[in-house]
Amino acid sequence: MTELQVAVQEALQCGFPHFNAVRLALERRREAREETPPVEIPLATQSCANRNTIIQPHDLDISLRIDFQNKAISMG
Repeated sequence: MTELQVAVQEALQCGFPHFNAVRLALERRREAREETPPVEIPLATQSCANRNTIIQPHDLDISLRIDFQNKAISMG
């Protein structure tokens, strides 16, 4: 039997026929074997380089003027 089959069977026996119960069973079995997660998460080098970029917020005054104009138009 594969790990997935064992996890599905375990979830069904516990009365939780839900994919999250299967996921938890798989994680529990993997941790019991002291294995690392099967999916590696690489760090994006570009996002690391852009980490020090300063982001300038836009001027909120424009939004307030548009909102004021819309209210004035709707009031007629």
